[in-house]
Amino acid sequence: MGGRSQPVKRRKLEFGLDLLVRALTLLGLTAGGLGLLDAQPASRWLYDLGFQASLWVAPAERMADPRIVVVTLDESTLADSRVEQWIPGVLRRAEHARLLRELREGGARVAAFDIAFIGQSPDDAALFAELDRFPTSVLVAEARAAELGGGFELPEPALAAARSVRIASPVLKSYSNGQVRGVISQQTAAGGATINALAYESWLAFTRRDDLTGSEDLLVRRPERLITIRWPSREGIGKAFNTISYRDVVTGDWRRLNPRLFRNKLVLIGSTVRSGRADYTQTPVGLIPGVLAHACVLNAYLNDYWVSDPRRMQTWLLSAASVMIIALAGYLLRPVGTLLVLVATCLLTGTLAVQGIVRGEWISFLHVWLAAVLSAIVGFGFRFAFAASALSRYAGADAARQLLLQRSIRARTQTATIFFADVRDYTQHSEQLSPVELMLLLNEHYTWMDHIIEKHRGRVDKHIGDAMMAVFEDVHRGKGHARRAIDAARELVGSAGARQGRAAELGFGIGIHTGEVVTGELGTGSKVEYGSIGDAVNVAARLEQSTRLMEVVVLVSEDAAASAGEQVDLRPLGPISLKGKSEPVSVFTLP
Repeated sequence: MGGRSQPVKRRKLEFGLDLLVRALTLLGLTAGGLGLLDAQPASRWLYDLGFQASLWVAPAERMADPRIVVVTLDESTLADSRVEQWIPGVLRRAEHARLLRELREGGARVAAFDIAFIGQSPDDAALFAELDRFPTSVLVAEARAAELGGGFELPEPALAAARSVRIASPVLKSYSNGQVRGVISQQTAAGGATINALAYESWLAFTRRDDLTGSEDLLVRRPERLITIRWPSREGIGKAFNTISYRDVVTGDWRRLNPRLFRNKLVLIGSTVRSGRADYTQTPVGLIPGVLAHACVLNAYLNDYWVSDPRRMQTWLLSAASVMIIALAGYLLRPVGTLLVLVATCLLTGTLAVQGIVRGEWISFLHVWLAAVLSAIVGFGFRFAFAASALSRYAGADAARQLLLQRSIRARTQTATIFFADVRDYTQHSEQLSPVELMLLLNEHYTWMDHIIEKHRGRVDKHIGDAMMAVFEDVHRGKGHARRAIDAARELVGSAGARQGRAAELGFGIGIHTGEVVTGELGTGSKVEYGSIGDAVNVAARLEQSTRLMEVVVLVSEDAAASAGEQVDLRPLGPISLKGKSEPVSVFTLP
């Protein structure tokens, strides 16, 4: 196979592998990131951030549902002597009976208590009688602590047996930072049975949806799923629901305030007393009374004010689009431009995510951002690697490393071995071939020669028409630079006859000399080259020219031979005169 075709195929293979790695990397970042951080604090923090932004976009007052009335057992109720207490802070159950009677006379359809009725009381008969008369009432079970075995403690059986009573759970679903994210509609009770959440049970009763066979509603088909609530703002919660003090209901003052307040309404009853945090719930909008938290959840059931599970397809497509934009920017723009596109992409996707929360659709923009940022990082890595590879081809690995890391090349003085080679009978070949054919022939020749030089860790400095110059410098490990240069010449001479194609007809001469050179940037303005200069370069060039007179292929100077060491097998030819040198130079050649 010709010396030219193999490197061409190698470059094509490298290009194909580069594209494949890029594609797999970007797709992996896009698809793999979608499920990694759903349960992590960062994802939840970003959701909360998006949620807070959505409150600014969509005013909470629009989320008010007039069908919900909240009766608050507040400080004014406990301070009113007309409302009797069983023990300080706990009302007599007879007062709850009075409350139910007022609600029933006001036309309420459902009364849901966020108050646990555990154990017996002297007033149970009075409360039972009102529960039995009421259209529908919902009593909550008491959630046991985990150290007590978990599960629920059901309300007093004497009350739960009333005709209108339905049992529910007061538990809201929180996550790692302690904030309530939403609710699971059906929760596990003792013995593996299920118990509906307070808001879910109230919703079923209020909408008369107990017969749910064949329903296509998401809440009914997946009641075990966490429902993420679109919470109103903390300031907006007070405006979102009609609220009235427990005292004003049991004393009948509500009739004067609003006689139609409870007609066909769903009434939630719970404590807002601030003595302790037992009845308060930590939510994304702050600490609020538990009864208002349940009202927000119920509001979500009634009006579909929840945020759906992460839209994986939309998230994947948005991530893929972001990755492609960043990748394209990385190809077309400078790094600063790519960073600006990255920032703009993140802002745009964040805005879309906020709009999604307003519409009730959660697009996990954390994954979109993750894919975009990692795509930029990988893109910069590919770009750096490509730049390093391209610079290495033109200036060598050392110069490329200095340019990329330091943005400049420091000139340095060093002892190195200069390798000079020239094509024999070049004029004859140039007369027989067209310029294009001649260039192809030289490229084939240099491809073979450069490969062997680089194999022996030499740096091809430049090609000058039919001549080339290489520099062998110190390396951390391996043979010295003079010995590596001589070994490269030995392999070139030994493998020249095995070449195929017309390049096999090209003869060449090689001059090798070790001496002091300065390596750095040559030129200014728009044309700058990286190279080595010094007397050693001139001596190597003169040695190559002398190969014709000495009728040998390789000439090695005494300095190069001494640097290579006695273990290198060379044949001495004696001293010769070189142009520009006042003293003869002892030379050697390959045996």
